[in-house]
Formats: sequence, C-alpha cells, structure tokens
Amino acid sequence: MLGMVIAIFLAFSLIAFLAIGWIREVIRSKQIELKHSQDIKDQRADAVKRSRSVIEGQVFEQLIPHFPQWNHTPSEARFIGSPIDYIVFDGMSKGQPEKISFVEVKKGQSSTSPLQNKIKKLVKEGKVEWETLKVE
Repeated sequence: MLGMVIAIFLAFSLIAFLAIGWIREVIRSKQIELKHSQDIKDQRADAVKRSRSVIEGQVFEQLIPHFPQWNHTPSEARFIGSPIDYIVFDGMSKGQPEKISFVEVKKGQSSTSPLQNKIKKLVKEGKVEWETLKVE
C-alpha cells in the first residue's frame, strides 16, 4: 500500500513538473509573439512616418518656386526631381536666356547627396556640354 501511495505521489509530481514546464513554455511563446507583434506595429509606424516625410518633401520641392525664398522666375524653372530638383533658364520668359542654374531644394537638416556633390563639382569645373541628337 505504501508503495502504491509513493507511486501515485511520484506520478502526480512528474505530471505537475511537466505541466509547469509546459505552462512556462506557453507563457514564453506568448511573450515572444506579443513582442513580435509590437515590433511589427513599431516598424509600420516608422515606415509611415518616413513615407510621410518623403511625400512632404516631394510636395515642398514642387511648390518651392512659388515661395519668397525662390530667386528665379517660377515659369523659367523645370522640375527634374533626380538627381537635381530644378534646372532654371534665367531670362527664358523674356526670350533672352542669360544663365542656366541647377537648383537642389533642401529642407530642415537635410544635405546634398554624394552624387549631387559630384554633379556640383562637374558644373563648377565647367564640364557641361550641349548635345543635339537628331533622329530620323
């Protein structure tokens, strides 16, 4: 009889031990799942924030010729977008082009890219050419 009581006690102890381990694993799994879910939400929010910032910048770039800071006649500006925002043909509206300017619009803390810096250097060095392509 004592042997049977000990066997039942050991069986229940083993079942309790296994059940506790299983419960801990379920809790750990749920915690990982919740963290993963929160990480996804955070990443989505960050992506939306960055996307909104990019769109804001693009709209701003399109409107800048109508701002007081713009030093050219808006109708003489041609939006390129990439790698430089505008090419301005100063004097074109009067039929007397006097100067061509490359204009890059930056807002806030943003700065020119390495590619834009290389293009600026080429312009400053006079490495700009005119090319006419005839297609028949």
